Amino acid sequence: MSSNWPKVRLGDYCIKIGSGATPKGGKKVYLDEGEISLIRSQNVYNEGFSSSGLVYITNSAADKLRNVEVQERDILINITGDSVARVCMAPREYLPARVNQHVAIIRVDPTEFNPNFVRYFLSTSEQQRLLLTIASAGATRNALTKSQIENLEIIKPNLEKQAAIAQQLSSLEDKIKVNNQVNQTLEQIAQAIFKSWFVDFEPVKAKINALAAGGSQEDALLAAMQAISGKDKAQLTQLQTDSPEHYNQLRTTAELFPSAMQDSELGEIPEGWFLEPFSNIARLDTTSVKPAKEPEKIWEHYSIPAFDDGMSPAFDLGVDIKSNKYRVFPASILVSKLNPHFPRTWLPDVFDSNAAICSTEFMQFVPIKPNQRAFVAGVVKSESFQNGIMMRVTGSTGSRQRAQPKQVAEMEVLLPSEELRNIYSVLIAPQLESQASNIREALNLADVRDTLLPKLLSGELQVNSTDRVHTKLPNDKDEHDLNALISEIENELPPKSHFVVHESSRKQRHKLGMIGYSTTITGDLGQGGAEYFKLPAFLSELRSNKILQGVFSTVVDSATGVPFLMVGITTVLNKFLGEKIKLDQRTAIVLLSFPENRTCKISQLLCESKKLILNAGLPPLDEDSLSGILKQLKGLGLVTPRDHAFTEWTLVEKFEHKGARRP
Repeated sequence: MSSNWPKVRLGDYCIKIGSGATPKGGKKVYLDEGEISLIRSQNVYNEGFSSSGLVYITNSAADKLRNVEVQERDILINITGDSVARVCMAPREYLPARVNQHVAIIRVDPTEFNPNFVRYFLSTSEQQRLLLTIASAGATRNALTKSQIENLEIIKPNLEKQAAIAQQLSSLEDKIKVNNQVNQTLEQIAQAIFKSWFVDFEPVKAKINALAAGGSQEDALLAAMQAISGKDKAQLTQLQTDSPEHYNQLRTTAELFPSAMQDSELGEIPEGWFLEPFSNIARLDTTSVKPAKEPEKIWEHYSIPAFDDGMSPAFDLGVDIKSNKYRVFPASILVSKLNPHFPRTWLPDVFDSNAAICSTEFMQFVPIKPNQRAFVAGVVKSESFQNGIMMRVTGSTGSRQRAQPKQVAEMEVLLPSEELRNIYSVLIAPQLESQASNIREALNLADVRDTLLPKLLSGELQVNSTDRVHTKLPNDKDEHDLNALISEIENELPPKSHFVVHESSRKQRHKLGMIGYSTTITGDLGQGGAEYFKLPAFLSELRSNKILQGVFSTVVDSATGVPFLMVGITTVLNKFLGEKIKLDQRTAIVLLSFPENRTCKISQLLCESKKLILNAGLPPLDEDSLSGILKQLKGLGLVTPRDHAFTEWTLVEKFEHKGARRP
């Protein structure tokens, strides 16, 4: 990491460096709910603090660990085991807290160092490799000592520069946190609706109470509509006037709830509902895959660490995956059987069904009817189901308890009518897609952060007093030639031979200049058929499209030379097209997929578009979606069909429509 900033010994600028301990006293010192958090290695990630598996300890146990009390601006670093060197900031929302013996506190002098800057420095690929090398030297288990941390060399810009760099990177992380918070809210809404309908039976009880009070069947129906919607009678009347379609949907839903209860083994349940084995609505699938048999293939790997690290899969080469895995199906629901007292339920957003795998520590349940995935997920996440999992656990009371999948699959669950299951799933499906979209966006933001990080710390990219990244563009012109920008980026890439790697994280791919997600690229670009997407492949697509080169010759705002252009495609196209027309990324990529001669059969266009859309981490594209996009572009005057069957399309020579800005 080259820069003109001085290098200093980290220990000379620290107020404290020290690790904690595991509280003595066994299980009795832990609390299900409490005020004192005990932070362990599974909570510390370079991407940020993870509350998954967080435990709490009693006040008396915390007092014995007073010397490792965590403060708000502390840096936490894992110092032992496979997770050694992972680093994050202390989580404000989980203080007061202590750390155990696997985590160390680094408390820097705030008059000399910005703590966030130090954290980002320690999380760079270069420093992570260095720390791992130090930790693995001369020992059977990875471990970092206090003196080794103290002796680390760190660059030392002035405090203002440190703060500006940290602010630039933190702004991306803040957006990631917002996405995570939105997802938590969406999840709470889904669970609240499921509990109201299928656990507390509120619409059923509303009908029963209305009838018991002497009301008519219509009164009972209106009472159920109120319970479902949260609206009073006056608001329902207004809804019928303002949105009759919504009102009728609500009424149809309310009609499906019975108006009486019946006895069952679980006590009273709604009339007509029944108890059946969970396997009747979701099959337990254990289809085995051996990734090592395809060593150069990149696998979409759903693992326990990946779940804890923001619920985004890792993309690992087969050669690095030593054990067998389960094949993951697009509609599946993954439930951790390892230590189920820390619930982990994952609805994977599968990018490539031919490459998606998961850890055998997951139980994979595939809905018998894929359109009921949301309902099945609601069942799995319900308190009664989670309690049932805990009752089917084997192993000690330590850290290796496992649920028994076959027993879980045969648990009895309460099933409402088929129609109600479908309606709930349709209602919740958009929320699931929003959650998946937020995770994809968070992953893209993390990729941007990881790409910016070494450039900011090396001084290659500069920040000014307003904390905005800037860099000099070719000749400092307001308008920049696309080929010049591409060449500038290409010159920063390592030799092609460096692109075949055997390290598994996306950080490694970004270090080598790759962007996006995996796709099959054959020939020279594929390095013998390996599956990954490289920046040169994207640039090649861009260069070969003369029409779009003209578009990209327009003004490029805030260009930094960072190899991250997918968002730039949409930004520049929308700038070119004018304020009234806004294309999303998928639509922009369809334009990019047209060949140099501008005419393409829809089958070829679908193939090209699907590859680039997968690389951009966007929702998959099918023929119906593509046809819809092409018709939208036709209405904008950007493409035209060559035949009445719409099997062949042409990109217009010039984008002729009102408001276009031409280069």
